[in-house]
Amino acid sequence: MVCAADDKGFTQPFCHEEIKTMNKTIYTCPMHPEVISEKPGRCPMCGMALKETKKEMVNSKDREGDQMDHEKMKHVGHEMNPASKMSWREKFKMSMTMTMGMEHSGLAGREMARLMEEDIRNKFFFSFFLSIPIILYSPLGEQFLNIKLPTPVSTAWILFILTTPVFFYSGWIFLYSTYKALLAKTLNMAVLIAVGITAAYVFSVLLTLLGSNDSYYEAAALLITFVLFGHWDALGLATPTAVAVGTGLGAKHNILIKDAPTLEGVSRIQAIVLDKTGTLTEGKPKVTDVVAVNGFKENEILSSIGAAEAKSSHPLSKAVLEELSKRKIKLPTKVENFKNIAGHGVEAVVEEKQILVGTVRLMNDRKISLESVQKEAERLLDEGKTIMILAIDGKVAGVIGAEDQIKENAKQAIAKMKNLGLEVAMITGDNKKTAEAIGKELNIDRVFAEVLPEDKEKYVKKLQDEGKIVAMVGDGVNDAPALARADIGIAIGAGTDVAIETANIVLMKSDPLDILRAIRLSKATVRKMKENLFWASIYNLLAIPIAAGVLYPSFQISLRPEIAALLMSISSIIVAVNAVLLNRVEKELVAV
Repeated sequence: MVCAADDKGFTQPFCHEEIKTMNKTIYTCPMHPEVISEKPGRCPMCGMALKETKKEMVNSKDREGDQMDHEKMKHVGHEMNPASKMSWREKFKMSMTMTMGMEHSGLAGREMARLMEEDIRNKFFFSFFLSIPIILYSPLGEQFLNIKLPTPVSTAWILFILTTPVFFYSGWIFLYSTYKALLAKTLNMAVLIAVGITAAYVFSVLLTLLGSNDSYYEAAALLITFVLFGHWDALGLATPTAVAVGTGLGAKHNILIKDAPTLEGVSRIQAIVLDKTGTLTEGKPKVTDVVAVNGFKENEILSSIGAAEAKSSHPLSKAVLEELSKRKIKLPTKVENFKNIAGHGVEAVVEEKQILVGTVRLMNDRKISLESVQKEAERLLDEGKTIMILAIDGKVAGVIGAEDQIKENAKQAIAKMKNLGLEVAMITGDNKKTAEAIGKELNIDRVFAEVLPEDKEKYVKKLQDEGKIVAMVGDGVNDAPALARADIGIAIGAGTDVAIETANIVLMKSDPLDILRAIRLSKATVRKMKENLFWASIYNLLAIPIAAGVLYPSFQISLRPEIAALLMSISSIIVAVNAVLLNRVEKELVAV
């Protein structure tokens, strides 16, 4: 069994049977050591940067009795129980390990996002309702609102009792995120927020212990409340809001984008490899020519090929069977020793005759002379048709020509890809002449022909080795390795489940123009992300120094923490509205 990795390089569960002992560089999360990746990145559970480490990989067959912890396997495989099935205790425990900036891609990521949304909502309302009496007991309530509430103990101690649960429960996500950020030797918005609320709370506690009536409890509580009301802050919202709108817009147009990194990555594509059958063509070839030689008849050619191909799932096999049905020719019933020769053809024993069906290369490998069909085969290839040569008992009997209709929008799509500066290549198992004829018709300069199914991945890697960011578009089982190898794998919706599962993007309509729509949507989303980051950064660069009191000595201008937090919420709204404006790109998608 081969141990595979997912699209982000995280080791999948149940793939450890054949691993031998070795020292290997891996990347793990300081907070969730069960998360293991083969390359740098961020933890899918908490968003922290993964740390490089050395680990000894041991063949589990040599360690009988050892069993991998089930919970760890669930984490490694990015699985978790749905939030709706978790108990209150489980949700609370999970909430205490959430941090700002967590990645929400993948199934577990989306479940975690739902849980985080619920947790933040609960913490906000908890903080909000306690903030009301905190304001009323604070100098703001007493001096400006002229509200006098009963004070069984001093006001400072009442504010301490009310603010402490807000600080430690509602504010915990900022405190814990800061702890993790400092462990990783990084600074982020969580650190800024945590410094503000901690300074206000701790200083107030000290004043209370010293017997002073002054305090800043309301500043700590309101800062926590307002920041929770904003889903973090403008910087935190800049990317996810644009991504959410972008993926939603794609789904509306039958373009399914599996995660945020994919949506961003599509905008950087430099080369695109298109599988011919099913991607550029309809994938439903029709028999156009039947040529019989050496005394054989057309019906005999069709029935022999049909009998041998009956167990094959190849589109050409289906084309032959359809032609047999159309001509009302019965298939021989006695078929033995069927063998599929991947990328070349099939062989079988049909009614005691040795049948071989396939390519020119297969016939040459078996030392079968093609002299009698050479001229007709060349003609069919020059016409851009796919050929199937039949040999019976070691002697060529005929050749069939089949044509797969090119999709209506294929030529237009390729022209527009070139206008975007993309290098376009076509890959196929077809004969070189057939492939070049189709490539010429579609105006594709780079054609990879006579490629065996297992070799498609190598051609994608070849382009990557040239320093290009490569996308692969395909629909078949034999396209899956190439889709996985590519920087961006794009599956045609009418394709196989394996291809769809492997790809990063699924085009449900099987329209080549949807490739352009995905690229245009990605570019627009990335542009909107940059705009959001710009506005959020400008806001923070201007507001933070003012809140810190830089302008106070000269101009007596300052921002109280609660006012700064309110402005932060407003900036978040601006960023969210700007992201929603991404919907205006829909007109461009329709116009493609």
